[in-house]
Amino acid sequence: RLEALPGLEALPGLESKLEELERGQDELQTNAGSWPPGSYCIFANGACPTGFTRHQGHIRAFDTYNHNEGYIKAARFGDSYMGCHGPCGRYTSNDAEFGLTTCCK
Repeated sequence: RLEALPGLEALPGLESKLEELERGQDELQTNAGSWPPGSYCIFANGACPTGFTRHQGHIRAFDTYNHNEGYIKAARFGDSYMGCHGPCGRYTSNDAEFGLTTCCK
């Protein structure tokens, strides 16, 4: 609160902004674990939240122009991934792969 921060009580509108932040924090704590209505998907990272269904798909061994990081940069997004298909550039292969795992409702 402002009492704990000497000199800040003189800043215009600060009290109302702090109250707004506290209301927002209370709302977040009240709604923790709930999701907005509608149909949408989120990246999976472990088990799907209640009310969501897990979906998986992949594309493997698709040819790219080159295998360096300008063309294939390996990354993970929760349970999804993209990168080289097998060892990058081995046997002149520029193949990449991509796997997508989502939770949808």
